[in-house]
Amino acid sequence: MKKIVMLMLLATSFSMLSCNSTTGTSEEKATAVEQADIMVYYFHYTRRCATCNAVEDVTRLALKEYYGDKVEKGEIAFQSINIEEKEGEATANKLEIAGQALIVLKGDKITDLTEKGFLYAVSEPEKLKAEVKTAVDAVLN
Repeated sequence: MKKIVMLMLLATSFSMLSCNSTTGTSEEKATAVEQADIMVYYFHYTRRCATCNAVEDVTRLALKEYYGDKVEKGEIAFQSINIEEKEGEATANKLEIAGQALIVLKGDKITDLTEKGFLYAVSEPEKLKAEVKTAVDAVLN
């Protein structure tokens, strides 16, 4: 059992460190913290691997699938933030984010889904979607 846990941790670490491909899409600019009741942030670097992109994509899908009406109304918002850009770095510093992170924020409450994001985004995206739903549901109540 310990070997399995160690292998999972090692695989997650390698996934997070191997983010060395670039994306061809433009990034959303973070000019200020959104005014939505619940914010879901994905902080990333400019160079991103398939796992990095999957974390963002699966999170967006989960929010659309489970909370489409609340997203449309602006009650829940998602923002992908490049922490290597000036505006992104400022937002990360404000929230005390030092690296790649997937977080759910409501007021002062932050739920960190980073580890689960990198663990599940590619191999078990439905599990990541369920984790996002659980985290958002917890702050909705």
